[in-house]
Amino acid sequence: MSVAIMTNVVVSAWSVSKNVWRLEQRVEAHNLISSSGLEFCRDFFSGSRTRPNYIAIGSGTTSAMLTDTELETETFRKLISRRFPETARVTFQMLLDQSEANSTTIAEIGLFADSTLLARALISPAIAKTAAIFATISHEWTFANG
Repeated sequence: MSVAIMTNVVVSAWSVSKNVWRLEQRVEAHNLISSSGLEFCRDFFSGSRTRPNYIAIGSGTTSAMLTDTELETETFRKLISRRFPETARVTFQMLLDQSEANSTTIAEIGLFADSTLLARALISPAIAKTAAIFATISHEWTFANG
């Protein structure tokens, strides 16, 4: 029996005015697990790796490839804010508050374990991050019998 890993990334951009939150943009995209990400999974399950700990954003637009080892144009990186384990799924989430990563374009997202790129996704349409925007970036990994 084999195991399939399906990955998605969801970016939600919110504005707030007078304590009223408004969803400005929500983009969902398929994540590509890199070759180094597959090796990380192997090593993680054998007990020789720590868990993913960073999410990075960038402005690159080149399609994700198995051989990717970094984002095309990384502009901001932050420790994972929250992890949500569920049955056969785990979600890694980064919160970007209104003072972080301003004047950047969120066009690509990467999940990292230290410096190892595990998965990369392109976001289309890209999201312009400004001081008026609070964003959540969620990497969802789902495991299924394949």
